Amino acid sequence: MVSVEDVRKAQRVEGSATVMAIGTSTPQNCINQSMYPNYYFQITKSEHKTELKEKFQRVCDISMIKKRYMYLTEEILKENPSVCEHMPGADFQLTKLLSLRPSVKRLMMYFQGCFAGVAAPPASQRFGREQQGCQGSSRVFRDHSRHFPWPQ
Repeated sequence: MVSVEDVRKAQRVEGSATVMAIGTSTPQNCINQSMYPNYYFQITKSEHKTELKEKFQRVCDISMIKKRYMYLTEEILKENPSVCEHMPGADFQLTKLLSLRPSVKRLMMYFQGCFAGVAAPPASQRFGREQQGCQGSSRVFRDHSRHFPWPQ
């Protein structure tokens, strides 16, 4: 009788995985981090919340981030003020965009920031080692729409 361990061992790949390519894509809309609090509070019509804005400015100043790239523009946010409330998850959107079957293994790491860029390739490699002949792909997507809830 064949054990589960024997079946898993037969499916596993021997050797190492190979990184085929690494790429970066950034949106055209770029905002300097030093100006981001002004931009954010202006767009959200919250400029009257000066204490909160000053606190946010301090956080931005010490973050070591120089620029923020976003697909969302001031025009898009003004035309669609509820865009942040009703956006489907990135997993759903990416699955549809790439025409993936529901059986494709996926791992979503929401709200991980830059850490996701470091954690995604090893996760993809582990998936690739689980079954012979499979191919892996890592996509890291920063969803800045979640950064636009109106300040309370």
